[in-house]
Amino acid sequence: MRGFLPERRDNILGEGLVYRGPYSTGHYLGVIGDTVYALGPVTHGQLLSLGTLESLTCTVKPASCAPSDALVLVQGFLSRVSAVYANGITSGAALQPLIDGCYLHNGRSRAEEIARIDTDASVRSNINRKRGSTRRNIEVQAERFAINPDGSQRREIDVRYELVYADGFVESVSETYLQGSSAGRKTATGATCSTPQDSPDLRLRGNRRIVGASVTALNLQLDRYRLADGAPQATAARLYRNEIRFNITDPAGVATYATISGPGIVGSAYKMISPRLLRSAPEFAGKVGHFVDWPDDDSFKACRNANDNNYADASSADCTANGASNNNWRAQGTDPAQVDAGFAGYGFVAGGQYTIQVYADDGWKTVNGQAGKTPIASYTATLNHLPASAVALAGGSAGQYGRVSLPQTPAELASLARARSAASLLLSEQQKARIGNTSPLPFTLGYYFGQGRTAASTSSNFYPASRYNPSLAPAIGSASVQLPIPAAPSAMTQTTYAEYAGIWDNLNGLSIRHLITFE
Repeated sequence: MRGFLPERRDNILGEGLVYRGPYSTGHYLGVIGDTVYALGPVTHGQLLSLGTLESLTCTVKPASCAPSDALVLVQGFLSRVSAVYANGITSGAALQPLIDGCYLHNGRSRAEEIARIDTDASVRSNINRKRGSTRRNIEVQAERFAINPDGSQRREIDVRYELVYADGFVESVSETYLQGSSAGRKTATGATCSTPQDSPDLRLRGNRRIVGASVTALNLQLDRYRLADGAPQATAARLYRNEIRFNITDPAGVATYATISGPGIVGSAYKMISPRLLRSAPEFAGKVGHFVDWPDDDSFKACRNANDNNYADASSADCTANGASNNNWRAQGTDPAQVDAGFAGYGFVAGGQYTIQVYADDGWKTVNGQAGKTPIASYTATLNHLPASAVALAGGSAGQYGRVSLPQTPAELASLARARSAASLLLSEQQKARIGNTSPLPFTLGYYFGQGRTAASTSSNFYPASRYNPSLAPAIGSASVQLPIPAAPSAMTQTTYAEYAGIWDNLNGLSIRHLITFE
């Protein structure tokens, strides 16, 4: 090949390609995508495919065919990660050197991830569950070499390892690391990243998704009290719930709605609306799901049927007429056996694959408005687990629900919820959660949720309404968390529902929750 390309030539950027030439022999060499092409006298003036970059790697860069140094590089990188987490994270600056400048993960950039750590105590508390953690059983799954649009080179390494928390719990983690240049990478909005890096050091690449998309399972035990005075509810004072949640989040604000299809979905798909639209679009004013203070990064909510609270098939959903509420599908009742039987009839399966189509158009405004529209992204998500058996958890012989407690009496907690004032509450793990004969699950989060009327609510229409949901993770290994609850949003004029809750998580898509509710 050197005889046809005798001297060095710089890269030239063309539309959709990078090329070099003409050489003194009259030949050109270029790359379109991952395929290498030649053009010149020897090809009789016709574009000739020489193969993929990967297939030609050994010819062009023999060093790349030497035994890979990927595992050594990854081991060194993860040692640096463990060192950073050794004493906890107090600011995002500690993590910045580990993250590529064009990082994109579930719609967030490096700058956004770091800002959240610096400004949000809940995010910081979750990050610090990794305090003192280590990484073991490191495996390199794949590595890829590529040329960026500006001609620079990058190497991506797919890795799997076990994250061992300081309390002994183990989580399986899959990540991709980047070496070389990240020039030409796109942001969540589709713009070219303006902060690329070029370094031999490994950095976190992120999953490159413009939105977050997952499907998870939950088991909930609800102890229910009256909001008026804290007395136990006269009927159904304790409820059990098996639940699947469809989690689509859009922190970058690039989408308007999405559809999700897969096992257990009734009809062709569910149509799910961005919380930004539910909060502020005139079409949703006063409709079910119109909360005036939806956070931008809350989950998308499913469009409803006209006559009940069930989700409508995406092909027939009239979202602006009927509103959108919730992102879960559940069976609930006072009898754990009936809850298990009811949930089993829905058709969800462990390992089920779900397709999430993400849209940025106005197809949410009309029935079946997504038909003929082109999604801006399409992802799959796996339901790793079904909810555990409510019978087994309630019986305690093959598992158990976790339980939390607070120093205040139910009457005092009801009064705090009604007052809507700021408070700081000690939420403690009274009983550990356990599934089957496994070790107890880690206590991972405490939270408060409150919702209520606004000045615009009426006796016949709860909406527009207000809600808020402060949370905090306990320190690693701790059985309690001091939960700061801010004053209710200024828009909330009356509390209508509140819950104090704890979460236990198996770190792989299944959580158990204990809710103390007031309604």
